[in-house]
Amino acid sequence: MNAETLLARLTLSIKHYDHILTMKNCTESRVRTNLLSLRWAFRSMLDAAMEAGANASNCKRLAARFDNALEESIDFFNHEMDALKANKAEGNLAYILLDGYRNDAFSFLKNKNKLHKLSQYDGILWKEDLCLRTLPLKVFDRKQNGYHNWNLNQIVNTLLDYGALCIQEEHTNSVKLSKDSSVPRVYRIKIDVLKDRSVRY
Repeated sequence: MNAETLLARLTLSIKHYDHILTMKNCTESRVRTNLLSLRWAFRSMLDAAMEAGANASNCKRLAARFDNALEESIDFFNHEMDALKANKAEGNLAYILLDGYRNDAFSFLKNKNKLHKLSQYDGILWKEDLCLRTLPLKVFDRKQNGYHNWNLNQIVNTLLDYGALCIQEEHTNSVKLSKDSSVPRVYRIKIDVLKDRSVRY
């Protein structure tokens, strides 16, 4: 088999890899191209070996073992990439909260006249501010990549540094939306400040 034919096979292998089950979990294009090239080189070597008289069954077994090794390599790579992504934030806290708001990550009480039901929701939009109860704010933040270990103080202090929190009383950073004691306090976050301070990494 001449070099031109081998190169054509490599190009086809890289372009049409869908039928190769080993590569189904490899989503990184550069890694996939490198592994497909390696697979092509190994299979070309086996083809040459069979043309020289090597046992076809043995070559088939070697090809299968090679594919298994590739699959293990891809699984390991994906595991390491997932670990890296989990520790890398997509943006600063302003970006994270703004992105959550824009993508409907929070359940909001729609009727402002029924604040007694606020505890059943993550929060409410109040005069164009994002008002979130303590637990939903903390849980949402800690679910985000790069923020798993953040505590409430870190979240609140960062929002204070932005100037994004509406403060109602001294000695507390949360606010009351009603005199009704059954209505939970919320952190009232200025959406316009989040937009100004939002940074995607």
